[in-house]
Amino acid sequence: MILAGDIGGTNTRLGIFEQSGSELCLVRQKKQASTGWQDLVPVIYDFLKNAGVSPEEIESGCLSFAGPIQDNHCQLTNLGKTIDLERVQKSINIETRLSFCNDLVALGYGLLSLKPSQLDCLTTKKSACSYTHLPSFNRAILAPGTGLGESLIIEEQYVMPTEGAHGDFAPRSELEVRLWRFLHLEFGHVSNERILSGPGLTRLYRFFLNEAGKDDQTSSLLSPEVITQKAIAKSCPVCEHALNLFLEILGAEAGNLALRSLAFGGIYLGGGIVPKLLPQLHEGRFLNAFYDKGRFCELLESIPVYVILDEKTALYGAARYAILQRD
Repeated sequence: MILAGDIGGTNTRLGIFEQSGSELCLVRQKKQASTGWQDLVPVIYDFLKNAGVSPEEIESGCLSFAGPIQDNHCQLTNLGKTIDLERVQKSINIETRLSFCNDLVALGYGLLSLKPSQLDCLTTKKSACSYTHLPSFNRAILAPGTGLGESLIIEEQYVMPTEGAHGDFAPRSELEVRLWRFLHLEFGHVSNERILSGPGLTRLYRFFLNEAGKDDQTSSLLSPEVITQKAIAKSCPVCEHALNLFLEILGAEAGNLALRSLAFGGIYLGGGIVPKLLPQLHEGRFLNAFYDKGRFCELLESIPVYVILDEKTALYGAARYAILQRD
């Protein structure tokens, strides 16, 4: 049996898998809010106990985390929690068989096994004359959720974590320059994650309230989910402006990532926000910003863009990473 975990900023997912050849079967799973625990060890221990699985039955395992892993510790960036990975290994008594990775690495390994029905394509494939012989088949992942994750898949084999989401936000218009100034007053450094995330959507809402001369502190009454709902229903112009700018900046960053990685294998959008915005993503704002790269517009037209629809992709990817580490 394989133990897998996807510990994100919003949800903690745990799963028990059985392997049959190259196929994985999820036989037991649990999902709970990540804010609902202070110590991960009892969460895993209780999950195994309730599943009727002893640590000795776990052949291999992998826990993926929404944060960088260094020196046997993981800082969960948007939860304010630090995980002592060595303690986790020893406490659940599978230390030699339990590995760890970044959540976007797990998402990458899960992506490699997805079926077409688990993806939504935003682009129409084009046979570009200049790029018929593709120089690479790299893929790149951009995943807005509680935070923003980015990773690369090199030549269908190696999944590389990055912290690219914490790079500088680059304004593309006078409006975005004003947004940068608005956020700079609050944070100093303005990263893409400050905008392309659930909390980022609330910041965009506050920004447009501020632009209209209204008290932006009233934004505490609106969650990202409510802002999205009101924008889609066209019942709140400020919410519409916030969502539209979110889609444009997301498209611009996806285009930047495509150029940095030459991701001719595709740009893949994951996370908890994007699958809820499929009609809006197909409307054009996202893709217009994605292609708006001057002399390299034609190159970007050769790169497909997909939305990952299956919310358990990273959990499956963690299980596949566990198998790779075991083998």
